[in-house]
Amino acid sequence: MNTRIVRVFTLIAAVGVAACGDDDPVSTGDALTETEVAALSSVVLGTAFSATASGLAGINPAAVDGPQPAPFSYTGSIETTVPCALGGTVQLDGSATVNGDDETEEFMVAYNLTQLFSQCGALAEETDQEFTVSGSLGLTATADFALGTSQAGLSLSTDTEVSGTIDWSTDDGRSGRCAITLSSEATSNGDSISATTTGSVCGTSVSETFTYGIG
Repeated sequence: MNTRIVRVFTLIAAVGVAACGDDDPVSTGDALTETEVAALSSVVLGTAFSATASGLAGINPAAVDGPQPAPFSYTGSIETTVPCALGGTVQLDGSATVNGDDETEEFMVAYNLTQLFSQCGALAEETDQEFTVSGSLGLTATADFALGTSQAGLSLSTDTEVSGTIDWSTDDGRSGRCAITLSSEATSNGDSISATTTGSVCGTSVSETFTYGIG
């Protein structure tokens, strides 16, 4: 397969986890302000982005000996553990399937991951707090894209779902449990990816649009 697909895997991962946002039926423990919820979301999803990007790059079909047929179908498992910035880990377990054609450079990617956070520590820059997170997030996504002959030739559309329950604690002694439920759609025409995400984090509803430069 064209090695540039690995780059697209990473971009898709970014769309899947780089946005945050109904009432939380499992929320318990101490309260968080809306600002702290946003900070916690950044910690969880920023860490998840790094882990997912590593996992997707790891299934690169270009590493297989010999040329890939055109069209082709490839399924790879994703099993890796990524360290967190301030201790702990995120473990990924899942798979990704690629269907495509190297001659037309048109592809479809579908992946399904479980991300297990184990005492994962990270600093929230928004509030200068240290959060420690444990729990499981499920991430599923489909993406259709065409690479073209250059960066400007990239076109992309994706649908992503992220959900799960996390236990959190802060460096000031507070702790609790809450749910994360997100739905994201994204498109790209070469220079950037635009993603619109709706859902909730710890009972706080969020609807936001994000743009990622990919030049």
